[in-house]
Amino acid sequence: MTTMNLEQAPVRTWLPPDPTDPRPRFVDLLAAEWTKMRTVRSTFWALLAMVVISTALAWVATAVMASQWDTLSAEDRAYLVADPVGLIFQPAASYAQIAICVLAVMAIAGEYSTGTMRTTLAAVPRRWPVVAAKAGVFAVVAFVATEIVAIGVYLLGRAYLSPHVEVGTDLRPILGFGLYLITIGLFALALATVLRHVAGSITAVLALIIVVPNVGSFLPGKWGEYASTYLPGGDGGQMIMSSGQNPGAVVTPWQGYGVLLAWAVAALVLAAVTLARRSAPPSRSAI
Repeated sequence: MTTMNLEQAPVRTWLPPDPTDPRPRFVDLLAAEWTKMRTVRSTFWALLAMVVISTALAWVATAVMASQWDTLSAEDRAYLVADPVGLIFQPAASYAQIAICVLAVMAIAGEYSTGTMRTTLAAVPRRWPVVAAKAGVFAVVAFVATEIVAIGVYLLGRAYLSPHVEVGTDLRPILGFGLYLITIGLFALALATVLRHVAGSITAVLALIIVVPNVGSFLPGKWGEYASTYLPGGDGGQMIMSSGQNPGAVVTPWQGYGVLLAWAVAALVLAAVTLARRSAPPSRSAI
């Protein structure tokens, strides 16, 4: 007779990280990035600026329109009736994005300015997880903060506009406020990864999301319409914060957000590739 030895398959169990293994796990990178973000003062000030700017702009825009309702033209009234939530969120986001972009730039370019990026890259030989961890932690922190603000400004704006128009209870514009801001912030984070300079990154980001779409809108014919719609920071991305009832819109709210998301994803891919191909910065950057 032939005896067969059946070996029992090993049972896989979770093991704590090996202290001798120099490769950090992705969850360790997330924890490290969370520690960095919550312990630097720029995070608090950037988020505070976002709260103040959003609240102030939403209050001014809705209060002024409500106070002037009796003197508004028929065209302006029709616009407000069609898209009251756009008046609440879009002016607020147009300026709150400045604070969010500064926060995103500081999340990575700030490390180049202090020289700590060299330590970060030395601990993570495969560099694309660095970009992924920074982007993930930034997105979560920014989304939570912006959605809290979105609820507040929605209630504030509704209190001023509801005597004149039906504001509605659609959740998409409220969620869209946070989605727009974190996506434009991820675009800024990616650009800062490529430029590796705090002041230069902030200048370039603000030029791309504010100056270029506005200048492009003055192009003749359809060129100006497409430029103001499809460029990052343009009207297309901000459609996610509207009711979607504007008959002159080139894209729907989700299409406009999809264009902005495509810009952010492309920029993040470029950032990961650039970071992987570059040498580590000197111990003390000259930024």
